[in-house]
Amino acid sequence: MSVRIETEDLAAAVGRRPFAYVASAGSDGVAHLRAVVCDPAGAGFHFRVGQRTATNVRETGRVTLVWPPLSGHDSTADYDDHSVIADCTASIDPAVDDNGDMYLIVVPTSAVWHRPARR
Repeated sequence: MSVRIETEDLAAAVGRRPFAYVASAGSDGVAHLRAVVCDPAGAGFHFRVGQRTATNVRETGRVTLVWPPLSGHDSTADYDDHSVIADCTASIDPAVDDNGDMYLIVVPTSAVWHRPARR
């Protein structure tokens, strides 16, 4: 089951979730998954990425973010037991930090609360 989240409400919806997974794929279609800590930035999010994710974004300009559900003891609000899935446009931040790390800037185009099908 999925319930739509307005993109302007996404940062608030995931505010208590400590991390997300960023899924990217290059022009060859091979998927790459990485755990990231997202910081809200304007209409989207900003986070550090590795070389593979950066290469995929340069090729496609798209990623999907998935925030897993909160664990049972942290689950206190509606939808805490749901994952959050957001399709996003993506670009590499031209600024590189002192450690040489690259950062991704993503802007959600759609987002949903999603829970697994129940038996």
